[in-house]
Amino acid sequence: MKRNYLILLLTALFTILVGTGIIISVYGYSIFWLKSNELKLGSAGEEAVTTQTVVTDSASLPANAVAFSDGTFLIGDSSNLVFDNANDRLGVGTSTPWGSLSVEIPDVSDERSAAFVVGDVGTSTPALAVYSSGITTIEQLQTGAISFDENGGMVSAMDMPVNLTQADLTVEGYNFLIDASTTLTVYAEANADGGIWNQRVGIGTSTPGATFSIQTSTTSQYAILIDGDSGRDFVIDGTGLMGISTSTPKKNLDIGTGLATSTIVIRGGGAVGGELILKDSDGNGCTMITVNDGNINSGDVPCP
Repeated sequence: MKRNYLILLLTALFTILVGTGIIISVYGYSIFWLKSNELKLGSAGEEAVTTQTVVTDSASLPANAVAFSDGTFLIGDSSNLVFDNANDRLGVGTSTPWGSLSVEIPDVSDERSAAFVVGDVGTSTPALAVYSSGITTIEQLQTGAISFDENGGMVSAMDMPVNLTQADLTVEGYNFLIDASTTLTVYAEANADGGIWNQRVGIGTSTPGATFSIQTSTTSQYAILIDGDSGRDFVIDGTGLMGISTSTPKKNLDIGTGLATSTIVIRGGGAVGGELILKDSDGNGCTMITVNDGNINSGDVPCP
């Protein structure tokens, strides 16, 4: 039994000189082949056997270079792909990585040349891309809370450039969605001069029709609510009824008493004073009511 182990050990350590090379073999099968400063793997104890290079001469692998195969040899370039073993840093396109993973942005004239890409080969919409211009694009982004520098002053949260190629009235903007439903829209239109006009903000709508537009999804929800103290409320409900000092308007304009000593005050200008024009109930004309020195006067006037 001991003899068999001894034979196996001697066979594994036995070397045969073949030309200028050395083969270390076990039972006739070459394990390592050392020739011309190349360490190779082989499959038989003959020089003519096809082998695969494992390591080249150390002179061809610079310090910190990460070796890769060129199809024949393992080669390395200390300026393109390096590992800083002392600081546990990997560098791509740089010889001095300064982070755990450092990717150098190429210094080229094409600003759309990608330095770092995550996506399918050749895709025009990669999941993540960092370009030579320094711009980073992300096709879809899920994020938690977004914060800014402390005492950052007036911060530009985002920007959408518009250039001369956009036709007049082309819609530009952002939709902020919750559960795929538009909640807030920042809207503008291109002016065909490299700028924008018709800036609008929409709540509950992606097509705001005015500078500030609100669209309710149900008549049971207020469109606008200013909740003042002690009944000083201002509301426009989902049906368009307006309430002042009441949160439950019953007519187009419903004014409650609140805590004010006067429910309605109409202040006119000049010598005429205040006036109130009411449309007649039959719809055929209007009546103007004026107040002068404590006297109330009324008369028919054309409807404005």
